[in-house]
Amino acid sequence: MILGVVLGNIAELNLARAFAITSDLTPFVTRPWSLLFFILAIFSAFFPVYQRDRLTKRWILGYSPCMAMAVSVPMFLMGGLVRPFLGFVLLGVGGYLIWRRAKDRWQLPKPL
Repeated sequence: MILGVVLGNIAELNLARAFAITSDLTPFVTRPWSLLFFILAIFSAFFPVYQRDRLTKRWILGYSPCMAMAVSVPMFLMGGLVRPFLGFVLLGVGGYLIWRRAKDRWQLPKPL
């Protein structure tokens, strides 16, 4: 919250400047960092639903693998060696989670 209070005005000012230059929204999905934060915002918006349905609905079994795989996409688009490597790691984690869930026949965990 503190970070949002401190950087909120700066982010709002720069967003207004960007929209003054152009009204095109494609930079939000074509630039790796903005795509990363956009994906995180989407999964964060659905997180309360995930917590509510955690022990009752089967769709929650795909939430974590899908998030890991979705976050790996902007990592591949970034330059350098470390970030694409992290993208491969996230893709591997997502694949492993799907494999484990398929091995367990997509059964919900039993409550303690």
